[in-house]
Amino acid sequence: MFAGGHNRAAGARRVVAAAVATVSLALVAACGGGGGDGGGGSSSKTVNWWGWAPGNDLATKYVAAFNKEHPDIKVVYKEIPYADYVNALRLGLRSDSGPDVFALQPGEITDRFGPSGMDLTARARQSLGADWASTIVGESHTQFARDGKQFGMPVQLSASGMVWYDKTLFDQHGLKPPTNADELRKVCAAFASLSVVCMAQGAKDAWANIDFYMTLAADTVPGAFYEAVDGKRPWTDPGLVRAFELWRQMFTEGIFGKGSAGLAVYPDTVGQFANGKAAMIMLGTWQAGFMDAAALKLGQEGKFVPRVMLPVAFPDVNGDGQPPKTFGGPDYGLAINSRSDAQDAAWTFVHWLSSNQNGQNLIAAEKFVPAVKGVPMGDSNLVDPQTQKPALQQVVDFMANSEGYREIPYAEIKTALGDALAAVAVGRQTPARAAEAVEQVSRGLKRG
Repeated sequence: MFAGGHNRAAGARRVVAAAVATVSLALVAACGGGGGDGGGGSSSKTVNWWGWAPGNDLATKYVAAFNKEHPDIKVVYKEIPYADYVNALRLGLRSDSGPDVFALQPGEITDRFGPSGMDLTARARQSLGADWASTIVGESHTQFARDGKQFGMPVQLSASGMVWYDKTLFDQHGLKPPTNADELRKVCAAFASLSVVCMAQGAKDAWANIDFYMTLAADTVPGAFYEAVDGKRPWTDPGLVRAFELWRQMFTEGIFGKGSAGLAVYPDTVGQFANGKAAMIMLGTWQAGFMDAAALKLGQEGKFVPRVMLPVAFPDVNGDGQPPKTFGGPDYGLAINSRSDAQDAAWTFVHWLSSNQNGQNLIAAEKFVPAVKGVPMGDSNLVDPQTQKPALQQVVDFMANSEGYREIPYAEIKTALGDALAAVAVGRQTPARAAEAVEQVSRGLKRG
């Protein structure tokens, strides 16, 4: 089924978001307007924070911890769907009631809105020292830099292209997570006989489909995806067409559950997985909250079942003996509006969450990969500490060993690829025709 193709060469959005609120992939933004600042004195200062992440629940927790150290600064956060974020930010940054602090994502959002933020280089040097950049994992800060200016500070990192599997469910039926196409086929047949979805996929969400396609492409011809994005390789390349074919087979050969094309990741397929109705789900390091007992409980229906969720490499469906590499970088960063009249207070908050040990410990405690070096992943409240503590290091390793970015820097390609994958999923386009459609958009794109 998945055999064949080309041999391997070189290679938001977050628990259980809507389903598991404490480790959210919820999509957010906040109300506008900057409170007076001036940077000194004990008068109250208001910082309005816009973003699609980390979600209301986590933002509330972060702000509460921040206020224990900085009670004179009021941080206001409001939730907005990610799909609305670009338009909201476009309007907000033009107004006097826009955000003081706003979230950036690598790629398009940083390209468009980073220049509306302050250059944070001088503040980073003052607060963290001349070698401040060396404290950040993998030079991830560079994805928020343009023309020598640092417009954002990374808060947490994430990599995609890995699989989470329900060890409790696998053990119950004497199965092991698949490492290749043949094993994947057999495991999925076994779960089908048990009326369990083999691999949950919220194919209603373009971002999830693009992540999956990038993983398949990383397996068929590593590095080809990025060459195609940059216009250096056609999307009709046999390896990239093969990735479309593999994507289609996930639907036609029962790897994904029935009706996947109409399901969203949050809360639909994440809910399936949390409740033992799906054996696997391809999501990234941000879902380490699956291992948190309290977070998992929030995502379950009825009586809590302590399911042991673990990360594993995506199966080698290409047949060359090597699983595809993960890909990623900063999950999100924080910028400060150059029009804000609360810049000092805003920096105090941005620095605390992105660079201060206490803020980064809080990120790690929520089982996200922190942006600052030397901050270990939090290991409290694991469902099965003996099994899952080592898995936390696997999560970090998936991030550390990732190759390539996750966010496509061109909105036109991102939209075209999402549309093509949706069409292939329901049989409206052949894999070859889908590749041609993306290539047509790519050829007409003006790249900087």
